[in-house]
Amino acid sequence: MTQNNNIPPGDRDAILAMEFGELLSGRKRSGRKLSDWKRSGGESGLDHPDPLFRILEKSRLEAERAELEIEVRGQEQGWRQIESIIEGSIEGSIESSGKSRRMRLVPAIPAKQWRWLAAAVVILAMATLFLLLRTSDPGLQLLAESGDTRSTITLADGSTVTLRPHSTLHQIALTESEHTYALTGEALFDVAPASDRTFAVQAGPGRVVVAGTRFNLNYRENQARVYLLDGSIRFETIDRGQEVMLTPGTAAVIDERDGLSEPFGFEPEEVTAWMRDRLFFRDRPASSILAELEHHFDITVEAPPDISRERLGGSIALETAGQSLGDLGVVLGGEFVRTGERTYAFRTER
Repeated sequence: MTQNNNIPPGDRDAILAMEFGELLSGRKRSGRKLSDWKRSGGESGLDHPDPLFRILEKSRLEAERAELEIEVRGQEQGWRQIESIIEGSIEGSIESSGKSRRMRLVPAIPAKQWRWLAAAVVILAMATLFLLLRTSDPGLQLLAESGDTRSTITLADGSTVTLRPHSTLHQIALTESEHTYALTGEALFDVAPASDRTFAVQAGPGRVVVAGTRFNLNYRENQARVYLLDGSIRFETIDRGQEVMLTPGTAAVIDERDGLSEPFGFEPEEVTAWMRDRLFFRDRPASSILAELEHHFDITVEAPPDISRERLGGSIALETAGQSLGDLGVVLGGEFVRTGERTYAFRTER
């Protein structure tokens, strides 16, 4: 009876586990060919057609090589002593028959368990490989995370970045000719002038490329928005398919679905008011103001459609979520009631 009767037809993971188990248990050397790969003459796991199998085999060979370099004292001597005791007992019991026999003690795995061991090895190797890829990836390094307050970081070239609360900045590349970063949330960049390197920041679907300039960039609700305060920048989609050159006082948006917008003007005081813990708005829908408060305080706010469509102008302080929502609620003719640790809902005054 073969040992692969319980493998569902077409279950490639189970088949790969079986083949790897056969390789580990040395069944190829014993002449049993239980897989298409072996029937085709496959001798080494490194020539297996499945790429994952080849990776696992390479990892196994590296592990064996490393294991050979580790000195294990006393193990072989212990096994030889156990073998000699068993051999002496058996040889003494069969001397009367005139036969001489030697027995070698080999640690064995029951036949019913080798398949489970192989599957476990595959799962463990896949998990290890995933962790190695995650930890060895040099392309993404966390530089700063702002938490509940603003955070300012000075970069390697002297540029400074002020992160709005609940924002993060990662480093993607840092070479003599290229400084590339990734932003989640919102930040104000003061980029040091330099003609011999490219300074770029990715934010969701958008990418800002500059030489030396000052700009505000944010990424939320599947949109990247950049506001140029000084200098010049190239704002482009992440696939480089669309781009626009901006001049001071102009802005643009890249939507993940709709792409790059036409440039438009803005009021610098509105864009950078968060640096002074305030929020300025002029003829903005309440939904846009609430979205900004949600990001700034890392909260969720519910409001009915008619309230969300209200257009407002004015200013509120950004000290606490409760205070900001309290001020906004008065203007909207109601109040924002706390419904959870970080959730609020609008209630109309009665």
